[in-house]
Amino acid sequence: MRIYNNRGETRQSPIDKKLRVYVRARMYPGLSISRSLGDILAHHIGVTSYPSVVCYPITMNDSFIVLATDGIWHILGQDEVVEIMNENRMAVPG
Repeated sequence: MRIYNNRGETRQSPIDKKLRVYVRARMYPGLSISRSLGDILAHHIGVTSYPSVVCYPITMNDSFIVLATDGIWHILGQDEVVEIMNENRMAVPG
């Protein structure tokens, strides 16, 4: 909605078929992200540098925290990330 309200739009790229951000009715900039630093044109069509933040309570049952960009989640699923974390977890002194 933020992008649409700023004269931008998201639509499928004719090249790679992924959703991308464009100036409405134009073929540019074609960003695959909705958050960016330093892209003046993209900022004019609603792309922002402000992060999306979600807060979760941490409990004693939690084993690890994963901080990752969208790029990670486009490649790996939650189960794969948990498996990687479990395989590489260091023992924490108790």
